[in-house]
Amino acid sequence: MLKNIKTLYTIIAIAFCAVFLICNIYNQEKVRKEEFYQEKSKFYSGKVKNKFIDRDKHEYETTILTTKYGDSTIIWNQDKSGLFGFIEINDSIVKLPDSYNLNIFRDSVLVKTFVLDWGFEQN
Repeated sequence: MLKNIKTLYTIIAIAFCAVFLICNIYNQEKVRKEEFYQEKSKFYSGKVKNKFIDRDKHEYETTILTTKYGDSTIIWNQDKSGLFGFIEINDSIVKLPDSYNLNIFRDSVLVKTFVLDWGFEQN
């Protein structure tokens, strides 16, 4: 009888953990999608001061952008467009609000336009 109760508790615990993990994974994906759609409204304009992979913070692809308001840190870790690998120090980046497009300028010449890609449909 005691063995049956332990087995029942084990099955309930495993089922609870499975439901918790599934809900947690779903919520993370939902948060990522909301962040992607919020990214559309953001405005970037400045010169790349530095770019690096932040070894202390989950290996995030990080860019320090110098703007007229000071330095701004931008993390491109979710983006799959190839932007981080393409940009160089001293490039200028311009992203207008209500757009997923980022224009990259070198020596005041537009060299490439990237469309942010996080694996979601753009709206």
